[in-house]
Amino acid sequence: MAIAALRKAAGLLEKLKHANPDVSYSQTKIMLGRALVASNDPRLLDEAIALLTNVLGADKPLWQGEDDDWLGWWQLAEAYHRKGNEGEALLATARKLFYSGGAKDIREAQIYAKRAQQIFARGTRGWLIAEDIVTYKIPT
Repeated sequence: MAIAALRKAAGLLEKLKHANPDVSYSQTKIMLGRALVASNDPRLLDEAIALLTNVLGADKPLWQGEDDDWLGWWQLAEAYHRKGNEGEALLATARKLFYSGGAKDIREAQIYAKRAQQIFARGTRGWLIAEDIVTYKIPT
């Protein structure tokens, strides 16, 4: 029931966005992605991954992704984990922690990013994003 209502809301907001480009509907899309993952229906995971990847900018370099929705990143990590894509799950977890911004979280993000690098081929998008996290110098 929540999924249908959120799909409708996202669709309505999409129409509004065409009339007013300043309207943000990312939170509604993130809520829909969360509902898709929470449904525990494996058939909905690809949709959740595509939606969350798009709204969070997970396919973009580190500094171009959505940095203020840790729950969205956590749900993306969970969706990837359920699909058996551990590299992307580790990377989403690393980004969730990295964007939290605290030194402790960033150090933990670097651990997850190192683990993700062991799965991704060197030089690939995932490996490069993980490398940005691993080599980030925490301000002192």
